[in-house]
Amino acid sequence: MSEKSGSYVRSPADMEAFDGNWKASGGAERANYQLFLAELCRQLGIPQPEPTRPDDNENGYVFERTVTLQHGDGNTSPNYIDLYKRGCFVLEAKQGSDKPGPEQFRELEKKYKTGTARRGTRGWDRAMQAAKNQAERYAKALPLGEAILERLVALNNERAAEEAQGRVRWLSPDYQNPGGATEAAQETLPGAAKAAAPVVTEKLPWPTTLPEQIAAVRTALARQTVPIGAKELKKLFKNAREAKALEILQALASIGQAREIEDGRYLI
Repeated sequence: MSEKSGSYVRSPADMEAFDGNWKASGGAERANYQLFLAELCRQLGIPQPEPTRPDDNENGYVFERTVTLQHGDGNTSPNYIDLYKRGCFVLEAKQGSDKPGPEQFRELEKKYKTGTARRGTRGWDRAMQAAKNQAERYAKALPLGEAILERLVALNNERAAEEAQGRVRWLSPDYQNPGGATEAAQETLPGAAKAAAPVVTEKLPWPTTLPEQIAAVRTALARQTVPIGAKELKKLFKNAREAKALEILQALASIGQAREIEDGRYLI
């Protein structure tokens, strides 16, 4: 990786090396997370966390930022935010491991640490929810002058409730909503998500390769204003199989590229 005018010039080879290096890491988050995040910042060309100082008032962007939790009985306990940036975020680090196939399971169990949980499992979902709850507790426990994250926590809860109803707010409409669903269509709530029909365009040919199929499913899903299942998704393509559509929807959900709402229905 080379430097130019104080910033890093990244090539595809740099990113591939970064990706390959961290894919091979084990599930030992305490040993890995600070180095990973520092290198990620470097790859993204953004400032890395700063050294921690004795006075927390000076710790605006640091690892292991101290926060005191109140337990309601007069007792307190010190806790530590894995990565904190004042006015921006609280990060709770978790490192998991990929879900092995049945024939691999026994040998992998012997050789590798699995970390918090295996991705794509219910244990992983529970671990991520617990990490989110922990980060929210830390945000609320920050001193009054820094407790500006409470509004972000409230907005996150509000959005989660909206998504449960099938409402989608596009952060990048040109990318996430290339079909151009209108704001009025998104506002047809509450209670209309189940009754509303999926957005149907002219049927598209079903791609032949798996990467193209995944890209096509994600694009089709992003055009929807309500959650849809594999049966509805299949109708958007010529010669698509419902089982394959469901498999891809589940895969997208397992890597965070889609969200399963209920009854096997998904949205971006």
